[in-house]
Amino acid sequence: MKKVFKNPLLVKFFIGGSGALVVTTALIVNHSEHYRMARMIKQGSLRPSAATFDAKYCQFPIGSIESTLKKDPDLFCGLVGNKSTGKSTTLEYVASKQKNCIYCNVDGNGSFHLDDIIYGVMKDSIFTMPWFLSQIRLNGSLKRRTIIEKVFRKVKENTGEPVTVVVDIASENDLAFDKEVLASAESMKDAFMTKNASISFSSFNATVFTKQVKHYVADAKVMRCLFAASEGLMFQAEALREPRLKIYLSKELTIDMSKTYLDDKCDVPVEIVDNLVLQKFPRTFSSLRSFADTVDKDEFIRGAFKSEKAKIEETFRSCSVPLLPFSRHPVLSLYQLALQRPIQADDIQNICRLSESQFLAAFVKTNIFQPTKGGEFILQFDVTKEAVETVVKEKLSWY
Repeated sequence: MKKVFKNPLLVKFFIGGSGALVVTTALIVNHSEHYRMARMIKQGSLRPSAATFDAKYCQFPIGSIESTLKKDPDLFCGLVGNKSTGKSTTLEYVASKQKNCIYCNVDGNGSFHLDDIIYGVMKDSIFTMPWFLSQIRLNGSLKRRTIIEKVFRKVKENTGEPVTVVVDIASENDLAFDKEVLASAESMKDAFMTKNASISFSSFNATVFTKQVKHYVADAKVMRCLFAASEGLMFQAEALREPRLKIYLSKELTIDMSKTYLDDKCDVPVEIVDNLVLQKFPRTFSSLRSFADTVDKDEFIRGAFKSEKAKIEETFRSCSVPLLPFSRHPVLSLYQLALQRPIQADDIQNICRLSESQFLAAFVKTNIFQPTKGGEFILQFDVTKEAVETVVKEKLSWY
């Protein structure tokens, strides 16, 4: 063996042969990548397991969603709105029943590009070469979007059905009342119900995401899509511009549903829960569990109301505008109107004298107002209405 390695020709042959073998192996593995990805999708390896799902607590029309995904190939659906209202659970349940499904759970605050997300999920399901060998291909310039389309087309050819991509977008980036953020929002041209792109204060952008999904669904026709996100206003704005996007808005849980949930899941008897009590804090699944786990219910209610009131009072400081002596603050006028009817886009500028970007940052991202399908804004929770009434009475007593 020592004599072999002392021979320079044999050493060069050994090194060269090993290198050629590695390169050839990389070429074969990388070239077969999309075949193996397609096989994993067809086998259901990327589909989530059935979620713990109880239909009586679901706010979304499951039948309508499944019918849209199956019968309207050019449409894609979104579950958007309040956090902790069952969006993710509903999403997993629908995904578990879909054929050729890819489930993606992503962070909307990080780097977000649909091509990278889908490709990453598919790549994690198969054997791949190390990063320094993964680009050794017969066509080295092949883009990820092209690879994804090849995989999806192969699945569709073999099964007769397109791939269903289900995306759960988790975003924890709720805006605080930051003057620098509001100032930057003031200079932005993106605004609700305009021809420009939607405002997105995190790295996630609803407009870009919608365009990316539209390419696969409506243009390439190789994919169905269902997603969930807390960016309710952003996607509601997109739905006005993109007729292929069908939005289902989540809302605050009804009092009857909340009482049933407390009795069934949290062991809190219906008889001891008063309707007025449930109107004192935001009715979401997480808040109901916190209410059930808290020993001092009165303290929990006072804390929830105090937090909601403080959030509303902060809007007067964060949205300060030049005022004449003894004149009424425009935010106060906005809240008075909101207690009577939904806020319209014209009211934001005519009454409140705020730009739409400021309104989004101060009132919508902070869960004071919620968008409606008609493009109007309503107070989000019952406790929000009560807090607004209290603040309005206190402010009016000063005049």
